[in-house]
Amino acid sequence: MRSNQHILTILFFFVLIGTLSVNAQTNLTFGYDASGNRLTRTITLKSASISKDSIEIKKTITPLDDQIGPHQIKIYPNPTKGHLKIEIPNLGDIAANLMIYSIGGALIQQVRLEGEYAEIDLGSQPTGIYLLRISIGDKTSVWKIIRN
Repeated sequence: MRSNQHILTILFFFVLIGTLSVNAQTNLTFGYDASGNRLTRTITLKSASISKDSIEIKKTITPLDDQIGPHQIKIYPNPTKGHLKIEIPNLGDIAANLMIYSIGGALIQQVRLEGEYAEIDLGSQPTGIYLLRISIGDKTSVWKIIRN
């Protein structure tokens, strides 16, 4: 009788684990420093239900977020498949210079940002690591960009 109870308990846990794995969704997020180095990896399990009629897929892009002086900067997506977006709101009359360098130090592309938004196309570049240098006035910051 006692062994039947153990078998039922074990069976119950297998059914419970199977149910949880079917209804669970894994969310993986990364945290980066200003240079683009990964500092944290967070795995979150969220319960989800999928209906037969509709499946919704949400893709969240977390930008690199930092400041140069009083200016907030957002860079995304990193890693990128080619198009890198840079946002610097509230620049006013100040222009920002964006420069992409190969890991060997060769200047690949230079853009003068006079609005709040720029997009740099790395699609023609080989996969690898690049450096994005942003200069606003006399302040400069460098980020590591990964091209997939």
